[in-house]
Amino acid sequence: MVPFLAEARCVTSRLPAMEEVAEFAAAADDAIISLGLASDTEASAEQELRAVRSPAPGLKLVFASLLKFDAAFPSLARLVREAHVLASVIDAGTPTTLSGLGHSDTFVYVAKTDLDDPARRLNVVRVLRRHFR
Repeated sequence: MVPFLAEARCVTSRLPAMEEVAEFAAAADDAIISLGLASDTEASAEQELRAVRSPAPGLKLVFASLLKFDAAFPSLARLVREAHVLASVIDAGTPTTLSGLGHSDTFVYVAKTDLDDPARRLNVVRVLRRHFR
C-alpha cells in the first residue's frame, strides 16, 4: 500500500505507539487505518479509530484492507457505530457519490483489489486526492 500511496502523492508515516496517537493525530491532516491481518500495534481497529478521532474529530480518514468493499462493509459499519462516530463509508474503487469527499464525516475504503486494475487504480488515486485535499 505504501508504494501506491506515494504514487497518489500521499505523504505517509507509521503510526507511533498507541500512547502517542493523540499527539500524532492532532498534528496530522489525514489518516489511513489499515485493517490488515498484521499491524504495527496491538490495538483493534476500533481502538485506533477512537484514538485518532478523539483529539482530531475533523481528521479525514481512509481505511485500507485486503477485502473487497462488499465483504468488509458490515464490519466497517459496525466499527464506525461502535466507535460512536457519525460517518458514512464509501468505496474508493467504485464511488457512487463524490459529494462527501474532503469531509471528516466521510470515510473512504480502499481494497487491495482496487489497485490491481489500472482504471480502478487511477480512480482510487483521484478519490484519495479529492478526499485529502
